[in-house]
Amino acid sequence: MYELAQVVHIPIIGVGGVATLEDVLDYLAAGATAVGMATAALARPSLPGELADELAAWCLTRGVKAARELTGTAIPSRRDRGSQRSGPYRL
Repeated sequence: MYELAQVVHIPIIGVGGVATLEDVLDYLAAGATAVGMATAALARPSLPGELADELAAWCLTRGVKAARELTGTAIPSRRDRGSQRSGPYRL
């Protein structure tokens, strides 16, 4: 997603392997405008709400007014060139 977010100008939904707040933060930093979950939510239906609450608390303690401010924070400021990173992204 990190590479894709550098070249497209449409909303991106990060899905796959989301089970913790750290997963949500990783997807947002890599360029996701929304984060979805399936398997983890089937196993624990309360998880989406819990993660939303955790994200709100995380933002509040760090002075982030809205989670959308986190979108793309790991992307280089020059969007006209490809990624300079050759491996998978992790915060």
